Amino acid sequence: MNGSLVKSRALVSWFVAIMLATSCLLLGLAAPARSQGTSPPSLDHLACYTIKDSEQPVQYVADLRNQFGVAPGCLIAVPARLFCAETTKHVTSTPAPPGGGPSGNPAGDFLCYVVRCPNSPPVPDFRVEDQFGKRPIGLVNERLLCAPANKLICGNGTIDPGEECDPGSAATNVCPNGNACLPDCRCEPPLPCTGGQPCSDAAGNTGNCVCDPANPTAACTCNVPAPSACPCNATCTLADKTVGQCSPLAGTTFCQCAPPQCPCGQSCTNAAGQVGQCRPGEDPAGLCRCVVPPPPPPPTPTPCPCGAQCTTDNGTVGLCRQVFPGSNSCRCAPLPPPSPTQCPCGASCTTDNGTVGLCRQVPGSDSCRCAPPPPPTPTQCPCGASCTTDNGTVGLCRQVFPGSDSCRCAPLPPPSPTPCTCGAACTTVNGLSGVCQSGLSNVCSCVPKLPPPPGPCPCGAPCTSTSGQHGRCRQVPNQPSAACACTPGD
Repeated sequence: MNGSLVKSRALVSWFVAIMLATSCLLLGLAAPARSQGTSPPSLDHLACYTIKDSEQPVQYVADLRNQFGVAPGCLIAVPARLFCAETTKHVTSTPAPPGGGPSGNPAGDFLCYVVRCPNSPPVPDFRVEDQFGKRPIGLVNERLLCAPANKLICGNGTIDPGEECDPGSAATNVCPNGNACLPDCRCEPPLPCTGGQPCSDAAGNTGNCVCDPANPTAACTCNVPAPSACPCNATCTLADKTVGQCSPLAGTTFCQCAPPQCPCGQSCTNAAGQVGQCRPGEDPAGLCRCVVPPPPPPPTPTPCPCGAQCTTDNGTVGLCRQVFPGSNSCRCAPLPPPSPTQCPCGASCTTDNGTVGLCRQVPGSDSCRCAPPPPPTPTQCPCGASCTTDNGTVGLCRQVFPGSDSCRCAPLPPPSPTPCTCGAACTTVNGLSGVCQSGLSNVCSCVPKLPPPPGPCPCGAPCTSTSGQHGRCRQVPNQPSAACACTPGD
């Protein structure tokens, strides 16, 4: 970066930083006023301060994307120029601003950096609203980029990112191994000791000296376990919810919950009822505990001669096949499903289901397999002759389709009415009494008799209809008032 750009950036940064610090505080005042209530005001404003950043100067290139579009190749200059802290405000001026604009959420803290974008997208003017009212504004260029930041304040009673402890409260003024919390929120380095020997921490608690085998040159540290919640030699509950025994740790004054002791070298049963062997383990006091061996791995298929018959792990008959194509070892595997039995093409055979089939050619193959027979085709017969259908009923041999040269046995058509002497009494095909009447073909046929009209009876009197139903004698519509007939019902 040349000298002119440095001077230009420094002047612009100073001017923008001062102006933005003032504008950020004013914009905080521009948010809507809140009613005087019991709830505290929200930290939804930003107060921006000029700062002296100790970060070394460096530049980064980035593309900025927001609601106005994409600004590619923006130059971001570090160190930061402003620190913006989330802030609340209470308007005390008279008269108060006209009001308006939205309410915000807690804003958080930000560090703001000078930014230059060579190709900013054009943005038309638009209107904004805040506590000072509504008005149009126009965007010119990007000047600052503000990024979220964490305040690391040592002594505030909170362990912030990067801190090991915090002397601001009793709960955070604690370090591992009992070491002291230093004023810079770092833990005091552990005292050196000799590996494997008893030791004491800065508070006088006893423990074991532990060394890092991966880093032999590093100093060994005193590892003081936290006191257990069980008295020594009492029963306790282990992490796996089983019953243990609170045993003393060698070289310490503490007791720790461990599996129950047992005589070394003898068989034993743990709290879960599993049988094991009592042997020394990782117990710090060197006592013997009941150790249950892990379950054996699942058996691997037994090697066998490739292609030979074998017995699988499930006890079924199998075939010794390659572990994978091209492999030199074979394992017993279940037999493949049986393929259809070969047979002479066209011959009768028995299928795998035990039914009679027909030996037919496999498509695209020279071999034949037993398959179920095709459904029977209707039997050919002389056209117009009487025949027997596949269902065993009497049929008529008819053309397969109009104009066909072949005939097949088909069911008989429904019977047509029997011809009779016109006007004579007859019996229909359903066995009903009828009268022989002329139809559209001028041929007389038997049709059922119509029911007789109701007979006359005294109007209003009980009666029995021609169908044998009880009813009442009522006047017949469209008849003289004296004509009544029996109709069912009361």
